[in-house]
Amino acid sequence: MPGRKYWLDLFTGKTWEEFLKIGAKVSGFRERRKIVAQKIHPGDYLICYLTGISRFVGVLKVKSDCFVDETPIWEDAVFPIRFKVKLIYQSHRKRQSLFKILKRNFHSSKKVGIKLHGQVFSGVPPMNFSRRMGKSLSKK
Repeated sequence: MPGRKYWLDLFTGKTWEEFLKIGAKVSGFRERRKIVAQKIHPGDYLICYLTGISRFVGVLKVKSDCFVDETPIWEDAVFPIRFKVKLIYQSHRKRQSLFKILKRNFHSSKKVGIKLHGQVFSGVPPMNFSRRMGKSLSKK
């Protein structure tokens, strides 16, 4: 899909478990991330990363533009800027570094960039990422 963007979606262990418990269908951001969230569109991917233990845990396909909803999902915060999402890849490895995965999986002579919450990683062809995940993410 031309124009697809990749964004970093941060979770704690607790918020990831709460996300899975509700069926992994809605992801949320803090109110202060609204301007960034408005740049995320259906078809983009959210790269899920557990803070604290620095672990890549999954990939979400965005299914809607952002919307505001304060319905309680997470116990410790509201995260009112939300997206409908589909979990298309989940890692069950005990230790997996996002930066190592990006370095290992994104190599090509064709240089492109992926923006992860304002951080740009260059030299990242999306097709290599799709193949390395064991499935073609573009078919999801």
